[in-house]
Amino acid sequence: METVKRQSRFSILPWIVPIVALIATGWLVYKSVTEAGVEIKVNFKDGGSLKEGKTFIKYKGFNVGKVTLLSIGEDLRSINAHIRLNHDVADVIAREGTDFWIVQPKVTVSEISGLNTIIGGAYIELDTNITSIEDVQNHKKKFFFKGYSEKPLKYFSNSG
Repeated sequence: METVKRQSRFSILPWIVPIVALIATGWLVYKSVTEAGVEIKVNFKDGGSLKEGKTFIKYKGFNVGKVTLLSIGEDLRSINAHIRLNHDVADVIAREGTDFWIVQPKVTVSEISGLNTIIGGAYIELDTNITSIEDVQNHKKKFFFKGYSEKPLKYFSNSG
């Protein structure tokens, strides 16, 4: 009587596709988490000109974030703009010493400003008193800010 030996043969071939898919999924999750940016909240007295998903945050003319959500402030009289800052600038911007204000069209006897917002809509401008990468360490991280309805006076002497 002849005995038949069963040869167990393990093959890696059926496992290649699931392993590659698992590695690709892990890479995508890692990339989305590390590049997601930082969520901050800026409280404004009035947010009527702000729009979720459409209002951009600008620093020196560049888009550095976007309003993702608008909510009522804790005092029930103000608006919180929830902002997602771009990953590459978030570490510098989300710190003490950063100011935010709404830019919208303004026409008075002495001033005409914000006319570019007529077509593109209002946006939030920011400025910071951080002047160098080394200076970043001297300012604590911050995720809640009090916003202004217009550009603070301290920034007018620096503009030109």
